[in-house]
Amino acid sequence: MGLLTCVTLIVFDARDTGFISAYHAASKCSSPADAMSGDTCRYQGEAQVLSTSADAGHKTIIISFQSLPGRKLSTFFPTGGEPDSSALHAGGTAQAELWSGKVT
Repeated sequence: MGLLTCVTLIVFDARDTGFISAYHAASKCSSPADAMSGDTCRYQGEAQVLSTSADAGHKTIIISFQSLPGRKLSTFFPTGGEPDSSALHAGGTAQAELWSGKVT
């Protein structure tokens, strides 16, 4: 059992290292649509906050980008680790980053 746990941890560490390397290597995207289709670029821009909710231990935020009509994206932050909460309310706007189809 100990060997299986060790191998599992090594596999996840290698996978996470690959994700982090790809994230740091990504160039700037010109539109959020580009960042939805792959991991070669990151888009940073203003997003509309559609809703927020707080669950045990984290806050979930649903956003949309104007140039991705009808597309809703979600992210979550540990309670106390979320960005400036004055912008994180339904109807507000906030700076957001999109990479590999996910809000980062």
